[in-house]
Amino acid sequence: MVSKIEGAHCDECPLRSNAFCTPKAMRSDIPYLFIGGGPSITEAYKGDFLTTTDAGKLTLSVATFNGIDRDHIQYTSSVCCAGMADLSARDKKKAIACCNGPLFDRIDDADPVGVVLMGADAAQAVAGDSRVTALRVGPARTLAATETPTIVTVSPWACIALERNFQFFVTDVGKLVNDPPPFELPNYNVITDKYDALIAVGAWLKDARNQSAPQPLVLDIEVAMEKDI
Repeated sequence: MVSKIEGAHCDECPLRSNAFCTPKAMRSDIPYLFIGGGPSITEAYKGDFLTTTDAGKLTLSVATFNGIDRDHIQYTSSVCCAGMADLSARDKKKAIACCNGPLFDRIDDADPVGVVLMGADAAQAVAGDSRVTALRVGPARTLAATETPTIVTVSPWACIALERNFQFFVTDVGKLVNDPPPFELPNYNVITDKYDALIAVGAWLKDARNQSAPQPLVLDIEVAMEKDI
């Protein structure tokens, strides 16, 4: 089988018979590169993720909210064919590996100031790890594949499907242009004896009564249940 795109291993890809979406040529004068998973059917036939799909329009809106000009964003996908959502986790990794060569070429061509990996498939393709929840914590980090500050975040499709993901997407995209807050080591004490715990709480309450503006006390009580209370 002839590869649909130079450098890809289409003959080994689980998506080889699916609709193909020709990636846009990258521009080195656009500072930020957003990378998603695979194209939807809409994108495969209409092209331009950022303007033809709901997830793309959401991405532009979140970027604008964070003060990023829409003209300063370009997009590419980790794989070039539609159908990633129908694959098993094993076949997803295989499809991503088959398209990695062309993807890294596009990253090199873009030479971005910052990169945003949107979703588990993009994270797997570029960072080699699909654990978005763990990877999105903290400021941008420089990866070997991008050689530039890179942010991992949830997929905009996940934000549309589940509203609570939206806050993470907004915060993470903002890391492109906003300095991270300074980290302050918390003042904490782990108490394992119940009598010591009662003494500590009693001492805090006594101190609180004597202050006009007492300091907050946070308690994380572990119990023999599935969840903390």
